Amino acid sequence: MPRIHSIYPVHEFHLIIEFENREFRVVDLLLFVQASSLNQGDLESVQVRLCPDTNTVLLPDGQFISANILYDNSLPLQLPFEK
Repeated sequence: MPRIHSIYPVHEFHLIIEFENREFRVVDLLLFVQASSLNQGDLESVQVRLCPDTNTVLLPDGQFISANILYDNSLPLQLPFEK
């Protein structure tokens, strides 16, 4: 599994993940927020942080999501310059 290089929060609680192999994938954070202790009313303020040492993403409720889980629950993102 490639390591996460960077993350980009985008519209409607989606996260674009750039892996070190230059692969981009998009994941819906609602899959994880609904299973956590965050209130649905708090979703507009959801902030995430990349933890490079553990190759995880941290949600504001303290939940760490591994790169493997994010990869398995995401879809490939094709950028306009890719064919």
